[in-house]
Amino acid sequence: MAFLFDSSAATIMTAAIVLTADYFGKSVLGDAYLGALLTVLPIAYMTLSEAFFHRTIGKRLLRIQLRADSTARKYPSLLRILIRESIGKYISGAVLGIGFMAGVWSSKAKTWADQMAGTVVVRTGVARRWVKFMVLPALAGASLATFSIVHVQQNQKSRLKQELIKAERSVAEIESEISTTMASRHTDARALRTVMNRMLPRLDEYDRRLDRELLAVQRKSEGGEEPFRQAEKMIVGSAIELRRQNSSLLREKAAIVLAFDPARQSWRKALEKMSELDDSIESNSREIEELVKTIHAT
Repeated sequence: MAFLFDSSAATIMTAAIVLTADYFGKSVLGDAYLGALLTVLPIAYMTLSEAFFHRTIGKRLLRIQLRADSTARKYPSLLRILIRESIGKYISGAVLGIGFMAGVWSSKAKTWADQMAGTVVVRTGVARRWVKFMVLPALAGASLATFSIVHVQQNQKSRLKQELIKAERSVAEIESEISTTMASRHTDARALRTVMNRMLPRLDEYDRRLDRELLAVQRKSEGGEEPFRQAEKMIVGSAIELRRQNSSLLREKAAIVLAFDPARQSWRKALEKMSELDDSIESNSREIEELVKTIHAT
């Protein structure tokens, strides 16, 4: 029962650390880090509590204490405690918890962890009944609630991350289609008019996908995924803004071609203007490439 008390307390501590770190934007917790924290923190809590206070919260409430299994029944050394709380408890729980149940048929109620560390749990008093029937359920409930909150938060982070990745891929796909459409080197008005008519619907879709990507960026920023740093948010936002500029420049280029009137306008001047627009698009594209490299490097 003391183990349940202490496991619940350790879970609440872990959740508090994760939630506090996320709140202040300092967390880099993913599934691997969270798993490591859930493993290390209980061991550290149990070991340090036993070493400095000779009992954990659970043992204090139940009026029991950990001692060395010797005639003198002294307090165990730090090494013995560490062996019991780490390797000992891992092996005890590895096979359906048989190692913990071993205490039931042991004359000294020793689990495998106690046998490995040379320790024994002794009773120092009688626990109050309300501790067992009120505190334990309350602590277990709080532990379950806090663990659920962390689990939901981690799932939300993962979902927001995948949402942004999907939006970025979607934008890249339509960007590739537009680049392919604009790759033709036609210089006559009629051929370019055909190209522009084919490109404009793709630009509409491009703008819609950029809107979805921006929304995904905002949602991920609010969700604080691992966390979503302000610098990263600004970089992605800058790339989206440059892509919007390219979309506007392409629309301007399309407008020149579609509105061209050979009776009143010079096609040579129209080509010069489109060449200037192409230079601006090329410059923006280079900036976007650098921003993408920066994002992948962070």
